[in-house]
Amino acid sequence: MASPRLGIFCCPTWDAATQLVLSFQPRVFHALCLGSGTLRLVLGLLQLLSGRRSVGHRAPATSPAASVHILRAATACDLLGCLGIVIRSTVWIAYPEFIENISNVNATDIWPATFCVGSAMWIQLLYSACFWWLFCYAVDVYLVIRRSAGRSTILLYHIMAWGLAVLLCVEGAVMLYYPSVSR
Repeated sequence: MASPRLGIFCCPTWDAATQLVLSFQPRVFHALCLGSGTLRLVLGLLQLLSGRRSVGHRAPATSPAASVHILRAATACDLLGCLGIVIRSTVWIAYPEFIENISNVNATDIWPATFCVGSAMWIQLLYSACFWWLFCYAVDVYLVIRRSAGRSTILLYHIMAWGLAVLLCVEGAVMLYYPSVSR
């Protein structure tokens, strides 16, 4: 998810670009998201479960523990972000009257707007963290090739992956929901 633009089309801060996205038939979009998200959840769980069996008994000597930890963290972020997409799409398809209560003109109900903003931030945060975990994996692979990585760098990876993801998520949310800040 490169931009939270698609995540805000159920939010009360609509603009011309959001109105354009709304014309793309959101029920069809969410049905596609629900189908692909469910498939990704099933395949991700299979990936996570198959990885545990092979790592538990005989881990290859060239694979440091940090790499395994990083890949599990990236997979967990991916699965939780995908779960957010599935839940958001399910609510859009199953409860359209819940989403229709979001409007700046008609004094928006607090729960639909909270669900919208919360789900958009959940998805953005977890996919940003997944990106940074995969970046850490690339750095770790480089360091392993250079023979200088190991468990000592895992704390740095945690700080970098989660810190940068939170920083970018908060900055994106502030720009989206309080556009006057960018001026």
